[in-house]
Amino acid sequence: MKKKEVRKIYDNYQKATDILAMEKVSKLYKLATTDPKTGLYNSTFFANELNHEISIALRYGSPISLILIDIDDFKKINEKYGYLRADKMLIEISDIIKDNLRKTDFAARFGGEEFVLLLPETTQKKAKEVAERLRSQVQKDKLLLKYKVTISIGVSSIEKKLKKRKAYEKVVKIPKQVIQRSDVFSYLRAIQIPEMPEKNGTTETSEDLFKKANLALKYAKTHGKNRVIVYNERLLKVCTI
Repeated sequence: MKKKEVRKIYDNYQKATDILAMEKVSKLYKLATTDPKTGLYNSTFFANELNHEISIALRYGSPISLILIDIDDFKKINEKYGYLRADKMLIEISDIIKDNLRKTDFAARFGGEEFVLLLPETTQKKAKEVAERLRSQVQKDKLLLKYKVTISIGVSSIEKKLKKRKAYEKVVKIPKQVIQRSDVFSYLRAIQIPEMPEKNGTTETSEDLFKKANLALKYAKTHGKNRVIVYNERLLKVCTI
């Protein structure tokens, strides 16, 4: 066998080995970051992404929202229909969530019947629209309607006063099409513009954002279920975490 042929065989073997190694790493990564039943991210991965995205939002003054979902009376559903059917319902709701995600959003299964969504660069108003759409689609879904499955949702947001936007636009030459698409902060992150100081900034943390969504969810669960509640300070007077 010629030297070139031997070399070619070795190169092909090496490529095949590399591909197998990459596939193995990919499988391990998926096992470590996703919930096997629903295919959504697991709570550990989501917690890391939540901290990362909030730090970005605070740095660049962009809004960020969190949606916390709980299946109403899921324990009763389990007891009445059994775990196999209940699992099908979990998967169906997960698929509805996936269908409503943008590429920049994150969704995870956060416990037995809870789901959490993180929506970067999303205002409270837009997050509420997403939440209402999810609630409505679950209520109208053919499979879920058969078992009268509904969800309750709590929404919380961080919305700094976006004084930085005009300041950045003056300092950095931002393309008009970027401004028109309201993608200013995505653009600034992409070109790695450093943070500009701003007075009266928020020090909100991922824990604060989650607690507020949880409080709103609790209010929804105790006031009729099958509804979306957006966090506001008045909830602190009528509901505790």
